[in-house]
Amino acid sequence: MNETKTTPGAPGMHTLAVVETTADLDDVRALLAGFASAAPFRIEHFIKSPHGSSWYSVCVAVTQTDDALATTRSVLEALLRFADLGRLDHFRIVWGSWVLRDGPADARDA
Repeated sequence: MNETKTTPGAPGMHTLAVVETTADLDDVRALLAGFASAAPFRIEHFIKSPHGSSWYSVCVAVTQTDDALATTRSVLEALLRFADLGRLDHFRIVWGSWVLRDGPADARDA
C-alpha cells in the first residue's frame, strides 16, 4: 500500500520517503541546497538506526499530488546520484522506493 505519514507540526507536509545514511543531517541538507522542486520539501531527522547511521524523512507538501510525487522522486534520484558519486556514505532508501517505480506513464514507457 502506498501510504503517507503525516509530519507533526507541519500542515500539509507528509513523509513520502525515509532514507538511511551515515551522513549527518546538515550534510544531507547541504547536498540538496538550491535543489529546484515542484513542491516544497524538507529533510528531517527521523530516528537513529541500530547500525549507527541515521534515518531521515523526506517531507513534501502534498497539496498537489503529482507535484509531491515528482518532488519526492527527484529528491530520491538526487540522493542516489550523490551516493553513486561517493558524496553520501552508506545510503539506502528505507521506505518510499515505490515513488521511483510509480513515475508518470510517459517516463516509464520511454
